[in-house]
Amino acid sequence: MFAHGAKAEPPQILGLMATATPTPLSCENGTCWAEFSAFCLQRHRKSPHEKTAYVPAAGTNLTLQVTAADGSVRSLDAGLLVSIESERSFVSVRMTVPETLIKEMNGAYAALSVGKLASLVPVKRDGDDPMTAGEIAQYTGPLRAQAELYVQYGSAPAKARLLVAETSLKLFNAVGNTPIGTNVDADALWQKTVGAAPGPNSSAGIKQARRFFNQCHRDGEGDGYMLGMCLQNVHDLNALPLTERVWKGLGAGG
Repeated sequence: MFAHGAKAEPPQILGLMATATPTPLSCENGTCWAEFSAFCLQRHRKSPHEKTAYVPAAGTNLTLQVTAADGSVRSLDAGLLVSIESERSFVSVRMTVPETLIKEMNGAYAALSVGKLASLVPVKRDGDDPMTAGEIAQYTGPLRAQAELYVQYGSAPAKARLLVAETSLKLFNAVGNTPIGTNVDADALWQKTVGAAPGPNSSAGIKQARRFFNQCHRDGEGDGYMLGMCLQNVHDLNALPLTERVWKGLGAGG
């Protein structure tokens, strides 16, 4: 409650990392979900609390791809179909769709993809002092485009960290909500999710991602639940510097 009618400030607008390929959804208990990497565009606003609701900004393209048992594929705009909530501050969001929607489309498999220059705007809550249309347009338009420069044109170490974050989150999504006590075969999970084991000519990011993955698997003694928690931490640690670069690059604008 806020005394004397004072209004709460809304949390930050987020940038959403584009996906190179559709991200598979895990379906359980009536919900299909996956996590996606995000970053903060507004240093001056407060970070979102866990499970803060967001919606896609104008111009953000989210696509739901549903594959039937016969292999046929349907793709549709997911902007109005997904529910989006922040996870662990501004570094990740969880997108969900009702499992009934997938079943109605005779889907055996579903995936979500994120287009370029995607942004998320916090849902206005009762008591919030709403953002102006001008502020939203500025941060999801020209400043979002400027922020993309720090995504695409970072240093070699920065790019490696982003690849570690991307790969770790991909592996986490593959593990899903694995119950405690479920043993996971590390090599099989990597092969299914990422591909061949890193070799001498593999990128630095993939090599680092595999080292982190192996360490997580060892630390959790092969337990899938513990592996998933560790992979989330690896993602967050390696995703955070992007927000710091964006803030520095946008300067007073961010």
